[in-house]
Amino acid sequence: MAASSDTPMLRQYRELRAQVPDALLFYRMGDFYELFGEDAVWTAAALELTLTTRDRDTPDPLPMCGVPWHAADGYLRRLLDMGKKVAIAEQVEDPKQAKGIVRREVVRVLTPGLAADNVDAHESSYLVAVTGVAGAWGLAFLDASTGDLRATDVSDLASLAGELARHAPREALVGVDADAPELRALLGDLCTTVIADTRPDRAELTRRFGVATDALGPGLGAASVALRYAGERLKADLRNITALRTWRVGASMGLDEATVRNLELFRPLRGTGRKGTLVALLDRTRTAMGGRLVRDWLAHPLLDVGEITRRADAVEAFEPALRHASSALLAQVADLERIASRLAQGLGGPRDLVALGQSLRHVAALAGLFTDARLVGRLPADLAPEVAADVDTWLIDEPPAGLDEGGFIRPGVDPALDRLRELASDAKGAIARMEERLRAETDIGSLKVRHNDVFGYYIDVTKAHLHKVPSGWHRKQTVATGERFITQELKEYEEAVSGADDKRVKLELDHFRALRTRVAVEVPRLQAIARGVAELDVLGTFAELGAQHRWARAQVDDAEVLDLLGSRHPVVEAARRDERFVPNDVQLGERARLALLFGPNMAGKSTLMRQVALVVILAQLGCPVPARRARVGVVDRLFVRVGASDDLARGQSTFMVEMGETANILAGATRRSLVLLDEIGRGTSTYDVLAIAWAVAEDLHDRVRARTIFATHYHELGALTESCDHARAMHVAVAESGERITFLRVVRDGPAPGSFGIQCARLAGLPAPVVSRAQKLLRQLEKKRPRADATQMSLFGGGSPVEAAVSAPPPEPLIDVVRAALLSLDPDTLTPRGALDELYRLRRLAEE
Repeated sequence: MAASSDTPMLRQYRELRAQVPDALLFYRMGDFYELFGEDAVWTAAALELTLTTRDRDTPDPLPMCGVPWHAADGYLRRLLDMGKKVAIAEQVEDPKQAKGIVRREVVRVLTPGLAADNVDAHESSYLVAVTGVAGAWGLAFLDASTGDLRATDVSDLASLAGELARHAPREALVGVDADAPELRALLGDLCTTVIADTRPDRAELTRRFGVATDALGPGLGAASVALRYAGERLKADLRNITALRTWRVGASMGLDEATVRNLELFRPLRGTGRKGTLVALLDRTRTAMGGRLVRDWLAHPLLDVGEITRRADAVEAFEPALRHASSALLAQVADLERIASRLAQGLGGPRDLVALGQSLRHVAALAGLFTDARLVGRLPADLAPEVAADVDTWLIDEPPAGLDEGGFIRPGVDPALDRLRELASDAKGAIARMEERLRAETDIGSLKVRHNDVFGYYIDVTKAHLHKVPSGWHRKQTVATGERFITQELKEYEEAVSGADDKRVKLELDHFRALRTRVAVEVPRLQAIARGVAELDVLGTFAELGAQHRWARAQVDDAEVLDLLGSRHPVVEAARRDERFVPNDVQLGERARLALLFGPNMAGKSTLMRQVALVVILAQLGCPVPARRARVGVVDRLFVRVGASDDLARGQSTFMVEMGETANILAGATRRSLVLLDEIGRGTSTYDVLAIAWAVAEDLHDRVRARTIFATHYHELGALTESCDHARAMHVAVAESGERITFLRVVRDGPAPGSFGIQCARLAGLPAPVVSRAQKLLRQLEKKRPRADATQMSLFGGGSPVEAAVSAPPPEPLIDVVRAALLSLDPDTLTPRGALDELYRLRRLAEE
């Protein structure tokens, strides 16, 4: 800032700004938050605010902009969504009593991971801390808005990526030793802060949580980093964080980054928000806590058959009448977790406390509904009735939002407060009564009690009645029409009235803060109640989903089988209510653990694989599944490789992304896993793809022995059913009518009768001349392809289809040219116009 702007206020601003060098500073000035200098220039452009200047008549005017304090939340939300941190500097003394500039302090620093008001109530707001070194990372996730702190140790990058995908943090803290390109690539554009001190504070963790922390390795340092950062930024002791939850990677179903993305569990592949995701379908919860819990359960499907069974039993206990009655009560329960957290941090207002008290009464009524043994015990026995009673005693039913004006303490609980209220609210009536009494006592009929800003209250007597004025009155002023007097009684009344409102507000604040402190002590009890409410909410939601969508309870056991009768894709079926979803049966097990799935593009192979994965996840949540009948042997890790994608941020092509994900599958899958692979090897030559696909399928069958569905367009892979004892072929059926095809969406045994690629191209809208030319080219190319019987003979002789293709007679020169041209193309990167240009080029080659 320029020297010409060196005023006391700006010196104070600079001092506060220096305390938060990595944040924008919202500096409170009256009814506005102001920003200055570079902060103002950037913020005005980002938020489309008017940029003005301070000291505009000086040689170096200072840029500034501002937002109204009452509308600041919306602007803050936008800045946090941009990944910015924002420090809030408030006035911490009464401007009327300030000597010189009003004292201000940074009261909190809002960051993307520490601003729960910036996210949907049904979403957690996680801050992630990563410490340690590669291969020995510590990982902690903190949602300061709910008090959820969890930590673990991670030994490989794939598991680290999977945990990040499950929790979807909004901000990252990275220990200086852990800061590496591969970690930064995983974090992407998350707001990231490098932390120098990552030492675990064991004494503080033991003091806070009352337990030993020796069981955790690097994760302990990550938990300490998250706690320190949050406490410093929020300027709070974070008494709402009452437990450190540790877990072991692999304690729930393994879901890697690609699987979470490909199944659209939490985010759609295209677009933003939740629409089209599994969590959007499942989250029919009536409470915010339930919404967050259903997402957490979805991110961590169970592995223990007993636990899955108990949860499914509880879902079955929600009969229609219970669902209806409990749903009505749950809808009236506020967000107990976040209210408790605000109260613990000294931030909750009167409406928070009233919502808490009312919610506790609804929870008490809710508890009376759950008499079934499968549900008893889900809520704690202690429902804190005295907390609800305390709130009800002190606060009115509909208090104002803020604290500044008072008006929230219930009348009758404090006689002193009631007297102050009467004085403040009945000033006119009291003055009128005093005026009437003084007229009677003095026999001055025209006497008036008045008020102005100079003298305050005074008695106005006209000249004609001055001789009647009592000797005890004190003359204050002579005016043209008479004189003005004050009395000791009037002076005392004025002092009482003028301070009554301020005293009333202060006394109300004292009562409120005492109440908030009493309730904040009960945070652990309130959190236990919130967890029980959330669990019942989710269980009832699962039951409602099952009834509404005709889902069935799955049989879950430890056998290495998967047997689905009439399975459907839950999200696709729900989105297309006006058309019937075609169900399909799927069986995988010891007799046929590798299923080779054939069929043309758009026939439904990818949908089938995704629906199989989603049925398994739902089954291991204890939720009913979209099938007529389902038996699911517990899946320890689920791998779904569906669809083409590249990763420009990491400099990887489609082929490299697919190979990396496939390598991760082969390294991480076990015989208890479920592997769903779709068209691996796109983006390189045909023979390379065929060879890789063949080798991967063999490895999954022979070594890994996982239950696998392997979708492919290479019909040569059908020969695997002859060489692999536990492989079977199946295809998505297509009805032919001349050169037209209709997708039946039905899965049948055996390989597909054809690839139907050109027919699919016609359906996609390729011009008729192009389709016609492609058919001619296909016939020419097929004449030179190795015959199927030669391929099979090569197979039985110990070779492979790849070897047969390579050893086939060389093509004629024209075909060689055409084939080379085709192999040079990458279909995944071609635009429709580019594809048309390439077809015309092939035609010209054929005409030469």
